[in-house]
Amino acid sequence: MHEYNLSPMLMLGSGCRHKLTDILEGQSGAKALLVTDKDIRQLGIPDEISEILGKAGIETAVFDEVAADPTTDQVTAGLQMFLNENCSMIVAVGGGSPIDCAKNIVYVAREGAFEPAVSFRWGRFPLIAIPTTAGTGSEVSQYLVITDSDSGNKVVLRDSSFIPSVAVCDAELTTSLPPSVTVNTGMDAFSHALESYLATCATDFSDALAMKAIGIIVEFLPRAYKNGKRDMEAREKMMEAQMLAGMAFSNAGLGLCHATSHAVGSKYGVPHGRANAIMLPYVLAYNLPVVQRKVSRLFPILASRRGGLSWLQTSQEVGRIIWDLLRSLDIPASLKEEGVKAAGISELVETAYADPAGNTNPCTYEKSDINEIYRAALAGEMPFDIVG
Repeated sequence: MHEYNLSPMLMLGSGCRHKLTDILEGQSGAKALLVTDKDIRQLGIPDEISEILGKAGIETAVFDEVAADPTTDQVTAGLQMFLNENCSMIVAVGGGSPIDCAKNIVYVAREGAFEPAVSFRWGRFPLIAIPTTAGTGSEVSQYLVITDSDSGNKVVLRDSSFIPSVAVCDAELTTSLPPSVTVNTGMDAFSHALESYLATCATDFSDALAMKAIGIIVEFLPRAYKNGKRDMEAREKMMEAQMLAGMAFSNAGLGLCHATSHAVGSKYGVPHGRANAIMLPYVLAYNLPVVQRKVSRLFPILASRRGGLSWLQTSQEVGRIIWDLLRSLDIPASLKEEGVKAAGISELVETAYADPAGNTNPCTYEKSDINEIYRAALAGEMPFDIVG
């Protein structure tokens, strides 16, 4: 038996944020904690969302202390504001960091002994997630990543209650993203799709989501990267793709790419999607011996079919295509370009080995295998044989 956990309510389309007034009809008198970060607040998006909520008779208190990698201390501060302001729901506005922080606040609030001030048809302390990036899929996933304030390590948590009550995927909110953030978050979505497609818990259901996301991202991420302020079709497609990828990995799991990239992000401050993009080819090359047939099925999505190739040759071709895509998006080929030193690999290995994201990796591995993957990523050489 397979159990699938999906969003109770999903809104997708440019301008759909304005429909919140219809969804929240009858909730007048409630108060929401709006969780965001200072960069997003400077763009004025939280203020606009507050106005929309105000039309439904819902007051807001704004918590904008979320950092790029949210910490347990920030969760504590957000929860304190939630309690002090007598809030009964949370609205997360931003990328994966505000949404993950909000998920954690909701989780801690639900575990408490206090009751919400206003009843709500989606249950205790509902969470409405409004992403402003097209990458993390956090608004539809049952995962959250939080940094332990004491140790500095990233902690991955999974629970079906982490899926937001409402996901509002409005591509208009992504047009202000700079190219670097566009590509980093876009490659986060790509790694979600590819890793979930190869994960040990993958099913036909999750494969359908992942394969569709892969095809969309390969076609539209380069366009969003090069002309994201004016190409609304590319923005809309990327918002849809990251949502599909988010549902795929939420139900199938991830792999060693995320386990290794979490460690790099924690230690060196590399943006999560960028770290994923750097590690992805090297992890894929490691996994290829056991997933070559499944990887080969992606070839028609990525390029014109060539006859006469074995499963291994075709899967190597897929790897090369992904490698070329990363180079076209100005993703560095090596960890060295992000400041990683050979002397720091042993610490990365320990962190990555303990990361639960690797539990559904298609290949089993030991610390020595992770060490070799990191060393390959440090060297930055293309890991796929070129098919003649």
